[in-house]
Amino acid sequence: MAEFLCPENSLSGSLPSELGRLTGIQELVLSMNSFTGSLPNELGQLTSMTLLEIYRNSLNGSIPSDLGRLTSMEELKMSRNAFTGSLPSELGQLINMTLLEIDRNSLNGSIPSELGRLISIEELKMSRNAFTGTLPTHIGLLTNMTLLEIHRNSLNGSIPSELGWLTSIEELKMSRNEFTGSLPTQLGQLTNMREFSCYRNSLYGSIPSESGQLSKITSLNLRENSLSGSLPTQIGLLTQLTELSLRSNSLDGPLPSEIGLLTQLSGLWVNDCFFSGAFPSEIGLMESLQILNLRNNSFSGLVISELGQLGNLQELDLAVSPPSLRGPFPFDSLPGSLGYLNISGSPGLVGSIPEELCFLQKSSCSYGDDAQCYIDFDCSSLLCGCDCDC
Repeated sequence: MAEFLCPENSLSGSLPSELGRLTGIQELVLSMNSFTGSLPNELGQLTSMTLLEIYRNSLNGSIPSDLGRLTSMEELKMSRNAFTGSLPSELGQLINMTLLEIDRNSLNGSIPSELGRLISIEELKMSRNAFTGTLPTHIGLLTNMTLLEIHRNSLNGSIPSELGWLTSIEELKMSRNEFTGSLPTQLGQLTNMREFSCYRNSLYGSIPSESGQLSKITSLNLRENSLSGSLPTQIGLLTQLTELSLRSNSLDGPLPSEIGLLTQLSGLWVNDCFFSGAFPSEIGLMESLQILNLRNNSFSGLVISELGQLGNLQELDLAVSPPSLRGPFPFDSLPGSLGYLNISGSPGLVGSIPEELCFLQKSSCSYGDDAQCYIDFDCSSLLCGCDCDC
């Protein structure tokens, strides 16, 4: 028998050790069932096997080191079980493997450096476990890899500069770990990368100007770190970006005018930082923007009339502290798609709030992270409308 395919049934109980007698089997698919118990060591006898799918069961215990004998293996899918213990270093012997999925288990310990031997690997998914320790520099040897997911672990230490060798990578997900240090400049060599998420770590230092070399990137998420310094002007080179989140960092200085070159951007979150200076009028060129969140920075001066050119805008948050924005606000040119407007903290704003915006206070809908449709502003002698009298 070359194949035994039995996914998505209601099979339960433990996997029998007698499966080890199927020495000619090439594909064994038992995913999306209700199997329990440990994985039999005897599976290591199936040396002709190229595909093993056991994801979405309730298997537990440790992953047998005997799986390292399956040197013909190409795809090993073990996600969404309850495996515990460390990842066997013997898996590094599976040099023909192109896909390894072990995400959403309870694996712990360090990631073995032997994984650097998986020279054929294209996708490596290890997220949502409890891995600790540093990310092995040997990961940089996996130059055929297009996807690396290690988010939601407890990995620490610095991000290895050797990741810059992964020039085939398209998606790199490292969020919600405990990484420290600065972003390696070598990440700028990943010119095929479309998505990079590294939020909720403890990274510090500046955003390297080399990030401007990521010409294919569409999503960049570095929020909730301790990054500092100014936003490099090279950000304007990332013309394929659709989402940019830098919120909750220590970035400062003015927003570079080059940000207006990001005409594909639909979401920009730079709130809860230390940006200052005037709004660049070039923001008005970003016609794809649906969410613009600049809350809790130190912007000052006049609100740019070019905001009225953002015809797709759904959420606009300009709340500042201390009060610093002033002058006419372009209420009349705001798009009808707007469902969230926060201009609180600036009693120096001037204008008359259209009646249709007042109804946002009574609406209930959602755009973006946790936003609900509403309008928030400070009554003043210069700002009329809704419940405010000039």
